[in-house]
Amino acid sequence: MIEVSIEALNIVKTAISNFQTDISDISAKSKNIAESIMADGKSKISATENVALNMETNIKKIEDNIYHTEEELRQIKNKIGKLEKNILFFDERSMYIESHINAMEEQKMVLNRQLVDDEDDGLRLQNEISSLENEILHSRRELSENKNSLNDAEKRKIEFQSREKNLEHQREDLRTDLSVQKNRYNLQKNKLDRLNKAYKKMEDDLNAYVSATQKFETSSENVTQRNKNAIEQCIESIDGYMATSI
Repeated sequence: MIEVSIEALNIVKTAISNFQTDISDISAKSKNIAESIMADGKSKISATENVALNMETNIKKIEDNIYHTEEELRQIKNKIGKLEKNILFFDERSMYIESHINAMEEQKMVLNRQLVDDEDDGLRLQNEISSLENEILHSRRELSENKNSLNDAEKRKIEFQSREKNLEHQREDLRTDLSVQKNRYNLQKNKLDRLNKAYKKMEDDLNAYVSATQKFETSSENVTQRNKNAIEQCIESIDGYMATSI
């Protein structure tokens, strides 16, 4: 009967030793697990932050492109405005020169009639006609140059207006893209805020868990050691009793 009791006590002692082994370093293991989980959480937050930073960079580039596009538009509008003034000037100048040429042509016709009717004053009239012809020729060259300038100004205006229209479309596309990117950025920022809040809660819970395992490990080690010592003492007492009986 006593041998059975010793055997039973040894079984309990072994079980307690195994339990003591199982709980040893449980807090360290828990801490390692917690640190691994938190490291993974930080990695996800870091990746989300990088995406947000890339979005900020992209938004800044789009805003810069909009600024440069609007600046070019402003310059082109100014150029178109100047060209319109030039076109108006060349157009009015052309009409004036044409009117002046017509007036000189009429004057020339009058002088030619006078030349036919008044042979005595022919030299003077011929000189006036020659002078008018030279002035008409000069005015026609001026008119041609003026019309060339007018045509060139109108052509450049059309080119600038085409560029203006393209830039306006480009600006609208950029504004649309900017709006989309800002919406995506806001969603990413919201995601980052949620991740940070979730990480903070997880960190607090894991720290509480590690703290609890440390307390459990300490208290369990104390209890199991006392129980183990009591069993060992009991076995020693029985061994002593058996030796005395013998």
